[in-house]
Amino acid sequence: MNENIQSIIAKIQNSVSETVISPNNEVSVTVNGNAQITELHINEELPAEKLEPILMQSINKCLITVSHTMQAKLLSLQNPVN
Repeated sequence: MNENIQSIIAKIQNSVSETVISPNNEVSVTVNGNAQITELHINEELPAEKLEPILMQSINKCLITVSHTMQAKLLSLQNPVN
């Protein structure tokens, strides 16, 4: 049974990918269900002094979004809609 649960979680992790774009399109971050950044795009015109806070905010928002998506998928397995 434990292997089955691990298999289900792995399938969900592999199926999840979320992208967040900063408000002014300066940064785009994509994170997968394993909390790995799979894509990162930074506007070349973004001044270096603005990069760090925008990048951290975008990455953190994307990680939260992935976490919520994973939770929703797991909950849907517990409570399937008939």
